[in-house]
Formats: sequence, structure tokens, C-alpha cells
Amino acid sequence: MVKTINLKKTTKSDLIELIRKLKKQRDAQYFLQENGKPLAVLISRREYERYREQDRLRGANDLRQFLDEAHSQMKHNYSEEEIEKDVLEAIHEVRKNGRA
Repeated sequence: MVKTINLKKTTKSDLIELIRKLKKQRDAQYFLQENGKPLAVLISRREYERYREQDRLRGANDLRQFLDEAHSQMKHNYSEEEIEKDVLEAIHEVRKNGRA
């Protein structure tokens, strides 16, 4: 269920009631807006955790693809130190882009 909530017309008790509804309707999503402009989305914790897990898996997949591509382009033997440095740089890059 998706519902748009105008914050100008919403009281604190209305918001508390929405949060309580999220416990019962775990797939509910409330789009919060002010003056017709979107501000935020209110979702259940379970739904949030599902989104975070999907994001984590995408990041892991991106890292795996990067490493596979790097490995396929290797023309000579690298030392363990060089490989570890490259892996750490790849992890840092993925995290910097907000994916892990």
C-alpha cells in the first residue's frame, strides 16, 4: 500500500499512528511531502532491511565483477601484496560509492 502524506496537514499523533500501522502492514509505504514536494518515505524496518540487503548484494556483485575483469586482464604474476592492495582499493571504491 502506498499513500502520500502532506506534512502541513499532519499532526504528531497522525505520524505516530502511521508508524503503528507499519508494524501491521509491513509492505506499506508513506510518501511524505511538504508544499507538494517529496521529502521522505516512511517504510517498515523490515522493508528497510530488505532494501539494505539488496544494496549490499549489488555492491558485492559489483566488486566480484571488478575483480573478475581485473583478473582477466592480468598479463603477468602479481605479488600477494599487490593483489591485496588492489582488492582493498576496490573495496574502498565500492564503499565510497555508497554500496557496502
